Amino acid sequence: MKSYEDRELARDLQALAGQITVPAGSLPARRGSPFGRILTLATVVGVLIGAVAIGVLINNGRAAKDNGGVAATPGPLVTSTPSPSSAIPFPDYALIAGTIDGLVYRVEGGQVRGSSVDVCHGQAVLAMHLSSSARSVLVICGGTTEGRAVVLDTATLAQRWGPIAILPRMDVGAWAPDERSIALLQQGICEPQAPVCSVHLLLWDLASGSTRVIRPDEPLTFNVRWTVLGLSISLTQSPQSGTLIWDGQTWTHYSPHALWLADASGHALLVEASTGNWGGPVWETSGGQEVALSTSGTEYPLGLDGDRAIVWRDTPFTNSGVVVVYRGQREEREVSGGLCLAAQQIDRWLVCTTSGSAALAYSLDANAFAQQPITGLARFYVLVAVPKNP
Repeated sequence: MKSYEDRELARDLQALAGQITVPAGSLPARRGSPFGRILTLATVVGVLIGAVAIGVLINNGRAAKDNGGVAATPGPLVTSTPSPSSAIPFPDYALIAGTIDGLVYRVEGGQVRGSSVDVCHGQAVLAMHLSSSARSVLVICGGTTEGRAVVLDTATLAQRWGPIAILPRMDVGAWAPDERSIALLQQGICEPQAPVCSVHLLLWDLASGSTRVIRPDEPLTFNVRWTVLGLSISLTQSPQSGTLIWDGQTWTHYSPHALWLADASGHALLVEASTGNWGGPVWETSGGQEVALSTSGTEYPLGLDGDRAIVWRDTPFTNSGVVVVYRGQREEREVSGGLCLAAQQIDRWLVCTTSGSAALAYSLDANAFAQQPITGLARFYVLVAVPKNP
């Protein structure tokens, strides 16, 4: 389902990534350094894509090793399902799309409605996160200069709060469940001899506009999430590598891996922490233990459906991938489809939020992709879906 343009873009980005030697999950270099000066928007994209390839090489070397006592129970593939785009209709959700040049669009019925809004002023829309009520969307901007966060009204795209300075990365922000605050990573101290600047985590109170630091400066912090388990961050360096969870008072070490998502029962999917804010080997919590799901390749958790875990498996340098459905730590199904490194779970759908020229959504019931071209927008960089009557 990937268009010719999508495949060519992937080839270009992979070629660029091959020239970059920045490790996965790295932070912006201190200002004034040679590395900081060359970290333009193009190289930021290259670094992120390059992290996938680097992560694959690292993780393949680890595949035959034990993982701290974590048991792996891979099983045979049961079903392989092709997924033509005409198989099922696209769900009836409004969409908000952000582009690499900073514009945000509202899309209804596959058609751009109204005018675009220049939210990021020439920088890329790196990520968008819908609030729990679906009335607001957090927009993460970044590229050649300091990143910033802005909150928009989902119906009108009018600015509600912000901007506020943040790290120019896609994994730096998360809504509190009550929508009163947003957790953000912000650049901290830049020591002259340090390879990267440190960062701190702050809470942005939307009513007052004030912020307070809830985790002090430290390097290589990534993957800000706010799940039913609490607010979490991930670290790549010992002694606290893995995921830490904040209960409003204290931080507790949750896992040696990076927490990606969790449902109301505490069922969770996690990723190898050393790959930074990109995919890697995936683990699943089962009976209070973490069980390895991935047996090969680089995978990205997309969603949970009861005892099923849904991930997207990348196949590096082939410009393709598949959705893999795990049940009981064994592969139940593979479904071919488009690029889907991340997804937003709404009802019985996983709406893909990563770049493309058409919107994609995976049906948990039909085990197939639906596709919706967008008239009036050639390509988007990130996407969110807005349920009816939020």
